[in-house]
Order: sequence, then C-alpha cells, then structure tokens
Amino acid sequence: MSVEENTEKKIPSPAGRSSSIRPIETPQRLSLEIREDECELYEKDKGQTACSEPFMYRHRPTSGRTQAYLPELTESYRQRISNSPVDDGYTDMSQPKASCRLLECRSSLTLLSSSEESTGLKVPKPQEEKSKKNLWRDELPFGPRIQARQDMEKFERCHNFLKNPRYLPPQQGGKSLIIPNKKIMKKVAGRRIFVDQRGLAYEERLSKFPGEGGIVAPGMSCQYTVRFAPDSPAEYKDFLIVETQTPYPLVVPIEARRPPPILTLPGTLDCGYCLVGGVKITEFLCRNDGYNSGCFCVMPKKMWPTTNFRSVAAAGFLDVTPFAIRPAVFELNPGQALILEVAFLPPSSESFSQTVTMVCDNCQVKDFVLTGTGQHVALEFVSISDGESVTAPGECRDITADHFVRFEATNPCVCSQKIVILRNATHVELPYCWQILKPNLICSIPGESIQPTNLEYDQDLNSAFHICPDNGILEPHWDHEFILTYIPQELKDYHSVFYLVLRDIPEPMNINESSINRKTSLERSMKTASTAITNIIGMELEAKGYTEPFQVMLKPYAILIPGENYMGTTLKKYFEIWNNSSSTIHFDWESIHDSHFLEVLPPCGSIEPNDYCDLELLLTGGKPEKMNYRLQCHIRCQEEPVVLYVEATFVGPQVCIDLASLDFCLIRLGTRAISTIQIKNTCQLSALWHFQESPECLREQNEEVSQFTFDPCSGELLPLAEDCVTIMFTPTKCQSLKTVLELKVENGSTSHIAVQAEVQEVKVCLLSCAITFKDVYIGIPAQETVRLFNQTLLPGKYTWGELHESEAHQCRVTANPGSCTLGPNEEAEVCVELTTFSMHELSGVILSCTVEDMKEPLLLEILAKPMDLNVTYSLPAGSYKESGEVVLDFNDMMVNGRVKRQLLITNNSAIPTTFNLEVEYFGSCSPVPPSATQSSSQ
Repeated sequence: MSVEENTEKKIPSPAGRSSSIRPIETPQRLSLEIREDECELYEKDKGQTACSEPFMYRHRPTSGRTQAYLPELTESYRQRISNSPVDDGYTDMSQPKASCRLLECRSSLTLLSSSEESTGLKVPKPQEEKSKKNLWRDELPFGPRIQARQDMEKFERCHNFLKNPRYLPPQQGGKSLIIPNKKIMKKVAGRRIFVDQRGLAYEERLSKFPGEGGIVAPGMSCQYTVRFAPDSPAEYKDFLIVETQTPYPLVVPIEARRPPPILTLPGTLDCGYCLVGGVKITEFLCRNDGYNSGCFCVMPKKMWPTTNFRSVAAAGFLDVTPFAIRPAVFELNPGQALILEVAFLPPSSESFSQTVTMVCDNCQVKDFVLTGTGQHVALEFVSISDGESVTAPGECRDITADHFVRFEATNPCVCSQKIVILRNATHVELPYCWQILKPNLICSIPGESIQPTNLEYDQDLNSAFHICPDNGILEPHWDHEFILTYIPQELKDYHSVFYLVLRDIPEPMNINESSINRKTSLERSMKTASTAITNIIGMELEAKGYTEPFQVMLKPYAILIPGENYMGTTLKKYFEIWNNSSSTIHFDWESIHDSHFLEVLPPCGSIEPNDYCDLELLLTGGKPEKMNYRLQCHIRCQEEPVVLYVEATFVGPQVCIDLASLDFCLIRLGTRAISTIQIKNTCQLSALWHFQESPECLREQNEEVSQFTFDPCSGELLPLAEDCVTIMFTPTKCQSLKTVLELKVENGSTSHIAVQAEVQEVKVCLLSCAITFKDVYIGIPAQETVRLFNQTLLPGKYTWGELHESEAHQCRVTANPGSCTLGPNEEAEVCVELTTFSMHELSGVILSCTVEDMKEPLLLEILAKPMDLNVTYSLPAGSYKESGEVVLDFNDMMVNGRVKRQLLITNNSAIPTTFNLEVEYFGSCSPVPPSATQSSSQ
C-alpha cells in the first residue's frame, strides 16, 4: 500500500471497542547492485541454502548489467524477524526512516527512541552514497561479504521470538495505552504535550514496542518516555493509566519534585525574657542547607494568603507587636547564611506569642512562632547566715529598710562575717552596686503606721560594715552570695543601711502611644538597641553590730565520723581552735578513759590573737555501739568552756552466711536431712561464732531440745576466712516446720537464716469405710467401686487382702487392681466384685488393704442381702377377669375348633432358669410332625 492509498480506518480493538489508526508510511525497499558472476559464485558455494532463509533473492536482468535487488519479505520473515514500523495507534509514522537506519535496526534487539531516530535520519547525496558503496566493495570481497550477511541473519534469528498467534493484532494497527479523555493535548514546537486538569505538564514521547501492532509478547517489554516540564518549582503528582486486554487498567504514579531549600530555623523563635519597656534583640542564624536557592518573605499569619506580595513585604523590618523582624524579605543560595534579628519590646509583664508566616518561591509555606516574656524587676531575699534578726521591743530602726541583720558582740578588730543570699527573680541580667548610708532612725510603736517624711540619704564614711562584691551583675534567676563583714575598730555599737542600686533599668513605655510614635521609637530601638533607662533602689539591708571581749571558735565545732568503724582501732581527726580575741588565750583539753578513749594532742597550749592552732583528736572504740561525747576545752579567765562534739559508730566482727534461707523440702518421718552452708568473716578482725536454733522459736514450738545438730557448732574465724557448717535435721514428728537459726558473733552482730521443712509419713484412707451391694443374686457377681485417697505428698503402695476363712464359704470378694501405688495427694478408684453362695445376709464381712509404711491396714466392710429366683405369671392387658385372677378363659368354642390364649412368664431376677408347662387335667399330646412319626416308627 502506498502513502496515498493509506487512509484512516476504524478496527475493533482486543477489548471489543474501536480505535482510530493513523496513516503510516511503508518504507521503500533498498536496492543494491550485485554482479552476475557474484550471484553465480554464491549459488555454487552455498547451493540451495537460500531457500531456508526467511527471504529469497530474486534476479532480474537489465540492460548492460545485472541488477540485484533486496529480497522480498516473506510471511515467515514478517512474523519472526521483521522490525518494520507498524501503526499501533499512538506512534507517529509521518517521517520515513532512511534505508541505512532500517539496516541498523535489523541487528538491534531494542528499538531506538523517537529523539534518537529523528536525529539519526540523514539522506546522503547520491555521489557520496556511490563513493561509499564502491569503497565498501573494494575493502570487503564478495565471499566474506555474503558470509557476513548470513551470519547476521542467523544472529537475528537467534534473538527474535515467534509471536503468539492468539495475540496478534489486526493487520491495520493497534490501540493507544494512554486514556486520551483525561488529558488535554497541546502541540508545542512540533511535540505533543498532555496537561491534566490540575495543571501538571508533562510531555509524551513515542513508545518503543518489541513487535508490530503495539503488542507486548510474554517476557518482552515496551518503553514509554515522559518528559516533565514544570512552570514553577512546586511539587507535582499525577498518574498514567495504561489500558490492556486485562479487565483492570494499570495505574503508573508520576511524581516530580525539586529539592526544596532547607533553613536552619527552629519552629519557635524564642526571644527569652526582657524587662518591661526595654528592648531585646535576638539573633538567629538562618542557613540554607538545601540544594536549591530560594526567595523568602516573612509576613503576619493573618495576611496569608495574599494576592500581592508587595503589599505585605516590609522593606526594613516587619512589625508584629510586640516583636519586630529584620530582614522580612531575603534570598539564600545553597550553603549561604544570614542573621535574622528579632526584636522584643514587651509593653507589660506577661508572655507574648505571635505567629508569622514564611513563604518561599517554591510555593511552600511554614509558620513560625515568636515568643517572649516581659518581666518587671523582682529581687528576693533568700537567706542570711544565722537567720534574719528580729527587732527588739523599743529598738530604733531605719524606717525604709526591708531587712534587718544584727551581728553578735565581737572583739575589737575581729572580723565577723555573714553570708547574704539574694535571688534575681527575673530572667534578665541586672547590673547593681551597693551603697552604705546612715539610717533614718525612728522608734516604732506596735500597731501604729509610720509615714516616711523628710528622709535624708547621707553616706556613712565611718561604717564598720563591708559587703563583697560591692558591684557587678545579677545573673538571671540565680542565687547570689554576698559576704557581709563586720570589723569594729572601737568598742561601741555600729548601725548602717546598705542600698542595692539597680542600674540601667528601662522606663515603661506609654500604652496610649500612637502607632507612628511607636514605629519611630521602634526604629530608634532597632538601631541603638536601647531605650530610656534609669537607676532604682532594689533592696535595703539594715545592719547593726556590737563589740565585746575575746571569742574562741572551733573549726569544725563538731566531728561526725561517718560509717561504721571497727572497735579496737584508733581514729585520728584534725580540727582547729581559733582565737578571735584581741589577746592571747590559754586552753586545756580534758581526756576521757572509760569504755571509749578520747584524747586531744596537744592537750594544752596558747594561741596568739586572731590565730589558730591545729589539733589532733585520738578516738578508740571499746565496744560496739554508737557513741557521742561533748569534749570540753577550758579557756583561762572564761567560765564557759569550748565544747567539741564527737560522734562515731563502732562495730565488732562481721560474719555473713551465703544463704538467706534453707529449705529441707519434704522429709519422710524416721529419716534425716543434711545440708551445708558457708560462713565468711568479712572484716579484718577475728570472730568467735556460735550456731544454734533461736530460743524464741523453740518456745513457740513448745520444745526444749532442738531437732537440729551442727558440725561444728562454734569456732573462730580469722580475718577474711571462710568455714563450712553441716546442718543435720532429725525430725521427731510429722510437722510443717518453720524456724530460725542464729549465728551469734562475739562483739558482733547476729545473723539469722530461715529454715523450713515438711515432715510427713505415708497416710492413705478409704473415702468410704463400708460398701453396700444392691441387687445381689446367688451365684451372680456384683460390682461396686470404692475410692482410696493419699493424704500426704509421699507415694503409698497398697495391696488388697482376702476374706477370713470363716467367711470364705459364704461369698467371694475380689478387688481390681489388687495392688498399686498412689502418688502425692492422688485418688484411686478400686472395683470390688462380690459373689454370694447362699441366701444369708452379709454383714460384718471385712476386706483388708495393707499400705506400706502404715502400721495398721485399711478395713472395708461389705454389706449385701442376696436374693433368690423370682418368677411371676401374668396375662396380656385386657385378659384379666373382674376378680383379677390369672385364668386362661377360652369361653365357648366349637368341637374340633382351636383357640389360643397367652400366658406371660417373667423372671424378675438375674438368675437364669428353665421352665416346663404341663396341663394337670385333660391333657393331650401335641401333634407330632410327619417326619417325627416316621423316625419313631423306624
């Protein structure tokens, strides 16, 4: 069919629907000139091998020279090898392919893409084609050239598969795999582009099928090229639907995304804390860790979405009361970073939160939360050494002081210190300085309020007080220690007031301030990072001190020795004695020698003013206990001694047992159990030990002699030594024993070990001591069951005996099984069979059962009342007379007539018996059968 004759037709698809076929162009045949002598040489060498090939050579003589054309394609060649393009319903066949392209495709197993095919189509000029043809003939002789063609054809036959005839498409073409009704086709620059309803743009290229008609044979595959051409950096998702001959379509998801820029910004931009009226600028590092650049715009959340970015983009900073962000619009390349400044200007003491939206040019939107807390200045007086002083009745104090500290009387030129702890209750830094001023004294009367008037703030230049540090910065929400020192120079009282001045505290802004003024002040604050500031008084601390003669102090004033110490060892502890007086002091320590030994070295001496002496305390424990002593040091010319408090705990040898409890488990009475335990001395002292059963447990069991024996029962353990103790338990009765064994150590602690044992003996009982047989007949065996129960955890073997000789003639009794073993707490069922020989009632017949390890056997009493044969006569229902007698009434009957009546004979016992009926009067013999008559005559 030529190109002009090819028209569009409708053919039925494999699914039963019609599909359109676009016209295709059949490629022209390629002709090659072959000399006649070459053809003859080929026929002589190869014979008839050409007949087996998928196509045949046909020669036509021409004028002057023999012309050889390419062979015509046979039907076998079309089915097995042909790669000629076929109209499949969606492949563009408008452009014919060059002849050289067809030859190349014959040796390929995979079809080329449309782009490759379009770029590879070149039509050579006739002169160039002729030169190349002659060059090819000169380089390759005719024989190898023919052999190469045959090898190529064999290679193609090995790599092409026969198509299944059942799935061959119509010869006119195939059907498209893409559903066209869900896509809008656009033609751009000669290409077909399909755009779905959501705006996802992609480009469909020509498909590649392994055969003709758009058919994919089993084991083969087809290729489809989809080109993605987005108009924005957003993410796209779509799918392709492929219709095949199966009832369900194949859905191929399509996703296209661009790696977004990744910013190192947290979801919450916390500005922290700031004083009311102040400004705090927090810097956040914003770096693009993604692989693509992006432009970002920050705007209030309420303004998104927006149609015009220019109306929401801020040139300098973005005002989101009480926050401000700079810059609001920026661009970051991959790996680039900038500083994002967030200013926080709290108008009140509360927590603030604002949400801003950051929009990227890739259509991604993310919300960020700006948080901050405004705070007022707040200081707390936490504590002071020895506690805050209380005003004495009638004592004059400063009228404005918040806290009062009184120093105890001290010697002149003696330093006394107190530690004051103040807490910055805010979460911001507060710079401070201390000022010492004279107090504004007034005597307060209880119950009256005092109004401060005419206050004077004069600096106290002769104060004996000093505080350290006197200036610095109060860290946010932190406790700060200040050392308040009192150094009196004269023997008099001192009184001063400490003012804690907080510096650079911002002034609160006016709430009614207009938006223009606020914007102006905000710009000024963003540039200078400061607002209007002032100094305020945060706290007033009043201090008073007295002066008196010398004082002596011990460091430490108490010696507490932690843990447990072995008795007999000497402990050494060091301490100091301080002379805070203005003159030399003389001391003398006392010593203690009773159950414990305490001594101080040196025992006496002298100390210069404001000097100390190192002392050594020697402590030796005499017995295991917790001791505490108040060791006194007498100071010359002082009535009250200095006391050193000493506390320590002494212990003796410690012996431990490797087991916490000992269980002998189940023991049969009359046997014994033996167990071994390990004891160990865990200290550096020798230990004398003794093993016994707890006397309290013996009293609870009402026993005087213990059932336990120990080998050895006592001994001495060297330091860190071990020993084995064998414990033997010999029970004297059945019991569930729970007791405690004691390991006593001289001058040491007592160890205990819990012991338990279950002592039992075999005990089996009958659940029923007597068994009654019902419906017993003479000579007929009767059976009944009896149950045995093992009451202990020990196994018990039982054996049934026989009846006494005096009772053996009356009956016979057997038990099945006759002998068996019962497990712990097991219950067994025994079948007892009784056979009587007389009518005498059985009572007092005893069957014995012997159980091993039981002193007495079990006795089972057998009761039975035998019954004899019992036969009754009766008539069928309705045959009785009014008198109720058993009478066979034949009524009136004719001569030689026959009447039958029934008599029922019932055996009401289990004894089988025979019966014979005879007529007492008017008896007659029953008729004899003929066979019987003949035999009798013979």
